[in-house]
Amino acid sequence: MNMNQPVILQLKNVTKKFSDRDTIVVNNVSLNLQQGELLGLLGPSGCGKTTLLRIIAGFENISQGTVEIAGKIVSTSRDSLPTEKRNTGMVFQDYALFPHLTVEENIAFGLKNQKASNTSRLFGKNNSINRQIKSRVTEVLELVGLTGLEKRYPHQLSGGQQQRISLARALAPEPALILLDEPLSNLDVQVRHRLRAEIRSILKAAGTSAIFVTHDREEALAVSDKIAVMRDGKLEQIGTPEEIYIQPASRFVAEFVTQANFLPATRKGQVWTTEIGEVTIPNSMVTNNCDRGDLMLRQEEIRLIPDEASPVVVRERQFLGREYQYCLETASGKRLHARTDLSNSVTVGTRVNLSLLAASPSIFVMPSITEKPQLSEIAAKILR
Repeated sequence: MNMNQPVILQLKNVTKKFSDRDTIVVNNVSLNLQQGELLGLLGPSGCGKTTLLRIIAGFENISQGTVEIAGKIVSTSRDSLPTEKRNTGMVFQDYALFPHLTVEENIAFGLKNQKASNTSRLFGKNNSINRQIKSRVTEVLELVGLTGLEKRYPHQLSGGQQQRISLARALAPEPALILLDEPLSNLDVQVRHRLRAEIRSILKAAGTSAIFVTHDREEALAVSDKIAVMRDGKLEQIGTPEEIYIQPASRFVAEFVTQANFLPATRKGQVWTTEIGEVTIPNSMVTNNCDRGDLMLRQEEIRLIPDEASPVVVRERQFLGREYQYCLETASGKRLHARTDLSNSVTVGTRVNLSLLAASPSIFVMPSITEKPQLSEIAAKILR
């Protein structure tokens, strides 16, 4: 992202506390979003991501900190600018279209606060739309790929089409920031996968900054320029999808985003020993001088090698189309998961050795869950 782009959104130490429950749901969150960036707020249910989006939208007040949009402070602990004055557009999970209005009327409704347009005659006796608004409706319909559907009603559209109309309505007034609250969660898998690529393309074509809430890691990785991972109201890590996936800043991020395995490991010299074997890591690559921790293994980095003498057994296998996912059991009873391509196929009940792929980007040793919560990271090549 071009560092010369203006900052569209700035959160400083934003905290939200529900006084009636004495519960902190957003805890001291700070982040910046530049013009044209797409930020995914990712985390499990109850982590505070939707509340943070509602704070930015103006639906929730804050207990501490500041929210600044396009250079203007819109929220403090003492004052809050109304939602309609924040120059933001909102896309809801359930589309929130007016069922009695046509597509063009729904989109035009989003222009009602646009100063450059006179919308007082928008829904006159003949439902006529003034020329300026009609031109903008035509533009955004073309942008979302639904030209020709102007006269249809929401019930005449598919779920994917309705969500694109909802996006068009949010884009029509050309806001500084678009906010999307789990916009794909009501759609079936096939439509969801197609629409997530379309939403990214539409927002990039419009040059609009956006924040969208999701609990789907694949969705966040596919759509975002940056991902903010949240846990228990706190910002656990923020970075590009590649940074989040390859260099997780904590065990939680590693487990939630990469769905990694963790194996207890001890070090002797350059060798880290686990119950399934040893990994050699040069001391020069160790950034924290620890001798005990949990070795992080991504599922896709594990290769299965049949060996009748191995204590590791394949307990389950799922066919996922382009790959298999395995559940493995070690001698201690620990369950590990691996994903392999179709060329590395083994049957349930097979005893296997585990080998790490040579292309593995890095190895991490993190503190055991019984150890101190501070991250101990080792980024290294695997030495055979």
